[in-house]
Amino acid sequence: RHFGLYPGQSHKIETEKLAGGVDCLVSTIDRMQHRRDGEKLFLSNLDCLVIDEFDTFVDCGHEDNIKRLLD
Repeated sequence: RHFGLYPGQSHKIETEKLAGGVDCLVSTIDRMQHRRDGEKLFLSNLDCLVIDEFDTFVDCGHEDNIKRLLD
């Protein structure tokens, strides 16, 4: 089961899909951070995590923020 988190998507749909469990999550850093801050997105149960725009965030110096998000 896979799911994508992206800006502009309904929070209700995200909540329902994540509550049902996913094996692979595709997300932007911002959207993943928003979900973790507000509703405790747990990444430990994932088999696969794809982070969209990861290289852009690292190039902009946000590597430490990404590490904290993934801890």
